[in-house]
Formats: sequence, structure tokens, C-alpha cells
Amino acid sequence: MSAGGGGVAIAHAGGALPAALQQACAALAACRGGAEDAVITYGTLKVSVVRGELREVALSDGSRLDTTFDAVLRALPYAVYGAEAGSTFAKVAAATNPMHDTAKLIPAVDAAEAERLVRGYFPELAPPAVEVSVKQVDGYDDANFKVSLRGGGGERATYLLKCYNPLTAGEGFLRAQDEVTRHLASVLGGGVGVPVGVDARVGDLTCPFVVEKFGIVRLQKWVEGVPLSTVEFGPGTAEAIGALCGTLQAQLAAAPAAAAATLATMKHPWDYSQAVDDLIPMQALLADEAKRAIVDRVLRWYRAGLEAAGDAAPKGVIHGDVNWTNILMKPGGGGVCGVCDFGDVQYTHRVNELATSIAYGVLSRKHHVAVARAIVRGYTRHAALSDAERLLLPRAALARIAQSLVMGAYSYSVNPENEYLLETQRPGWEALDALVPAFMDAEGTDLLDTQRPAAPYDAQDAV
Repeated sequence: MSAGGGGVAIAHAGGALPAALQQACAALAACRGGAEDAVITYGTLKVSVVRGELREVALSDGSRLDTTFDAVLRALPYAVYGAEAGSTFAKVAAATNPMHDTAKLIPAVDAAEAERLVRGYFPELAPPAVEVSVKQVDGYDDANFKVSLRGGGGERATYLLKCYNPLTAGEGFLRAQDEVTRHLASVLGGGVGVPVGVDARVGDLTCPFVVEKFGIVRLQKWVEGVPLSTVEFGPGTAEAIGALCGTLQAQLAAAPAAAAATLATMKHPWDYSQAVDDLIPMQALLADEAKRAIVDRVLRWYRAGLEAAGDAAPKGVIHGDVNWTNILMKPGGGGVCGVCDFGDVQYTHRVNELATSIAYGVLSRKHHVAVARAIVRGYTRHAALSDAERLLLPRAALARIAQSLVMGAYSYSVNPENEYLLETQRPGWEALDALVPAFMDAEGTDLLDTQRPAAPYDAQDAV
């Protein structure tokens, strides 16, 4: 768990993680998929592994957990704060279904606590003479704060403080994410901003992340711009989305090998290449029989495409969530100036970057196919599509929409009093109704015909 430059990759409020805990984390990670038996201990916590499979977790108070390998890997750094029943370690290790349990562990951090974290862990940026202003901003799983600093001479700087939900962001994932954003910042230059991390200081140590009892704390540079979702949709908007995806893919082809290797070992819940076999039975949650039939057809068509493409479909690191909220534009219509939220960065089929952007881009639009085609046109100006990717693209775009609908039905099954969850799915069903015949019946030829004239737009497309 070491980092370059003499620092450490992760620390806790009291300093570096104890050497024994670092060794336990490394030993457990090394056991994944292996053939050896192992008993990994930290104090009186004991984790037993048999032929690469988790067999037993005995907590410090002697109680036992029925859990999974991934859950214990996420939880182990929190053992520094104790590993008995009711501890953060036990809560994280027991959460074997993060998508179901995430809301239970959103960090309870307010603005005053956020300022304390900034001043405590980033003293060079926020010494006593610097005014710190903190404002909480939206976050799906985490507690996020916009941090504005103003020095005595009037100089200003802005950052994003993230207090991560322990179920969604482990140290290994965040380290890989950090390597990816630093790589992009170095190759994109000033044209497209990305949220690069700032090292924290704990005593004499520097580190990218700090494990607090509630989750991991990290500071990133704020990326200026306004979300694309707040900008008027015009004839060039869809192509700009595609162009950004193509630019990212062209640069992520050279993503750091260590980051790619780490991400390749992780199963991401929104990687539909991995999740398709889980999604097919989950469609039973859809109450409407006709809608179930559409989703079933889409997912099986996508799975058949994966089987046909096989190893010919290239894989690599992708952002994973290039949507209207995460694309940042220059105020006044100056074009794309940044991309944020790398929380879904993953190693998967590269074409999924474009497919996911199409799935988001067509929502609430009238000319669904034309908008999708324009996104592809923008993409192919910066990155080529192989034959296998051309086969997968229309299937993957439909599969991503279907995944959102199935996962929305799952969320509603967990929280049935929230009718809003069903209302937010309406644009997805409209898009699927429009695109299934255009993509499936025509084998995606309309989507891939980028030589067609530019898309028509009207008032409904400009929302």
C-alpha cells in the first residue's frame, strides 16, 4: 500500500495504517483467485481463505460474519478503528449487496466537519490565515463539498472535498482512479479539465487518501464549467458529446498499466458487459409483461453480440458515465471545457463509453435515432470503431438503457413508497420504444451511418 515519492497511499487520522494492517490488506488481496489456503489476522480479527475463496470472518469479539471476499477487502482498512460487532469494519464487511446497502452508510458529515477536515489534512492550502468557505453539493452515494479558499491577498482557489461512502470506494479503486485522472490531466492539457487529487498531510506523511471512521476523505481540484444539462441543446450538442467520448478513449488507450490491471480485477455494478447475466433474471421485477418482453429481447440480443464479438472487441479503461451532468461547458456557449465524476471508471469493452453516452444522450429527445447518430459522428472524428465494436454498439446502447430500467425497478422494489423512481423511468421507456425497431430490426445501420445529414432538432430536443 505504498506510493511513489516517499508518501503512503492511505493513512488514517492517527497516521499511517499500522504495518500489520497494511500487511493484512496486501495478503488478503493476494489471496483472490489463488489456490492456497490462508489465515489472515489483525489483532484478534481472523479471516480464513480456502483455495482463494473466503471461508470465515471471525470478529474481534468472537462473533462471525457471513460475507463475501469483496466486502471484506473493502472493509479491512477500517479495522484500524476496531473490528468488533457494530464497528465500521463489521458494517462494511456485512454489506454484501452494496447497491442495496449503500444508503445506510452515506457519511454523516456537515459543513463544519468538512472545514475541520480541510484545515486538518491540508494545512498548506488552508492555514489559519486563509478563509475557508464550505458548501455541500449533490452526491448520490457520498458527502461532497465545494471548498472555496481566499487568502489575505485576495487570491482564490476552489476544491472538491469528497467523503466517500465506504461501500462504493475502496483504497485500490481510488488509487486507480487517481492514476487515471492524473494521466488525463497530463495529456489533455488545459483544453479539457479533470478532477485531479491533492495529497493530504497526516503528521509527517503525505498521502492521496485518509481513512476516517465514516469513510475515505479526499480533496480534488475543482473543475470549472457549467453542466451540459443546463445549456440549451443545439445542433452541435450531440456531436460535442461524441467528440468528448472519442477524445477520452483515444487518450485512455494509454492509461497507466497499473490502474488498468487493478480495475480489471473489479466487478463494477454498472458494467453491463459483466452484469448482463444478472440483469436477465432481474427483469422479473418489471410489472408490465410487454415491457419485460422488450427488455428480455434487448438483453439477449446484447448477450448474443458479446458472444459473437468474443475477444475481437477491445477492452480498456473508460470513464463509464459521460452524461449531461458530468460534461462541463464554458459559460456562454464556448464548448466543452471539462469532464468530472470518475466514480464509475472501469475496465471493460471500450465501446461501452460511446454506448453509455448514447443511452443518456437520447433521453427526453424527440429525434432519438438522429441524436444518437450525431453522437457517433462526433466520436469517430477522434477514435475509430472496429468491426466488433460496430457490431456491439447498437446492442450496448440499448442494453445500457435496459439496465437503467431494470435497476430502477429494483430500487423501487426496495423503496416502494417512492413513486418518483417510476416517473424518472418514463424517458427511458420512450427511448427504448423508439430505438428498438431502429437498432434491432435494422441491425444498427441507421446508427452507424454517420454520413447521413445532420440531425433535425426541434423544441423538444432543446430541453
